[in-house]
Amino acid sequence: AWACIFIYPFGINSLYAWLLFNNREGIQAQSPRVAYLGFLTNSYTRARYYWEPIDSLRRCALTGLLVLIRKPNKRIGMGALLSLAFQALYRYAEPYENPEDAWMSGLANSEITFTFVMLTAHAAEALSDEMTTVWCVGVNVVLVPCVLGFLLYNAYRRQAVLRALERGQLSNDVEAIEFMYRAGPESRELLRGKIMEWARDKAGLKSVDSRLAEKYIDSVF
Repeated sequence: AWACIFIYPFGINSLYAWLLFNNREGIQAQSPRVAYLGFLTNSYTRARYYWEPIDSLRRCALTGLLVLIRKPNKRIGMGALLSLAFQALYRYAEPYENPEDAWMSGLANSEITFTFVMLTAHAAEALSDEMTTVWCVGVNVVLVPCVLGFLLYNAYRRQAVLRALERGQLSNDVEAIEFMYRAGPESRELLRGKIMEWARDKAGLKSVDSRLAEKYIDSVF
């Protein structure tokens, strides 16, 4: 058990941090040489390419670290302080490339913070067992359908953008196009390819200079 505690929270995160630090120039320049690190960097903005170890530290702190605190009241208080601190940090840094990921992260952090605040109030005997259960369960019951609805609605909007391009039209849903562009390399390549096809068909050409098209698309976003 102690070996696993050392390997994941310290070993894996240290390895991630070392890889990101040693390849920081290539990551900033988006060099193909460091494409293998995409699983660590693709979710974050170029300025926050190093954020994955920080996010992993957050997960470890809010789970494994709290287990080491034996007294329940102190454990709850530390959890509330940590969740508030990480929520403020994420709000300030805005690390995510995709606005949808940022929204989901903010919602999840708010839910964790709210749960710890309710448990703190319960530990201080400000809330009964029943009221604590109602609030903690109620928040999850309300939020989960909202999150699912949000994801389904955005998926529908993105599909509408692609269908419009396939019909030879350019969608005026700029926010949905931006979501697709910022969702990651695969989504960005799909959107770029569809827009290039649309531009080619509109111009009545057999091909479009991909470099010019990419330069134009990148300048839009």
